[in-house]
Amino acid sequence: KNDVLARDRLGQFAFHLQEIHARSTEEALVAGTAAAIAAAPKKTGRMASTIHYTLISPKEGEVSVGTRHWRYAEFGTAPHLITGDVSFFWTREGRRWNPGTNMISHPGSMSKPFMRIGYEVACDTLKEAMSRNYRMAFP
Repeated sequence: KNDVLARDRLGQFAFHLQEIHARSTEEALVAGTAAAIAAAPKKTGRMASTIHYTLISPKEGEVSVGTRHWRYAEFGTAPHLITGDVSFFWTREGRRWNPGTNMISHPGSMSKPFMRIGYEVACDTLKEAMSRNYRMAFP
């Protein structure tokens, strides 16, 4: 009888741990996503509107961005050459300017880390949530 009682309590303990992990992980994902959205560049707002989270398992989740160019904003770019096959209306001259295929020296761009900020907020929130949820479940 004691063996059955011990196994039952161990099973309940394991169930509570899974519940705590899932609740804490989701809290961290929500906080990390909100922080990433708040810190994302807002030139058009498209990048921020595609940030979302997915809870993969009770102990695992991910925050992702639905655009391909997010990494250039997050990490920045070094100065580099780009093809200059451009054409635009030159207002001062009153005509189109089409220089043909040439190279343009792009100055690069500064990094604007927003996913890193979301990651740091998620880590801090996970620590606090796990501690709080453990204390609530096992006083």
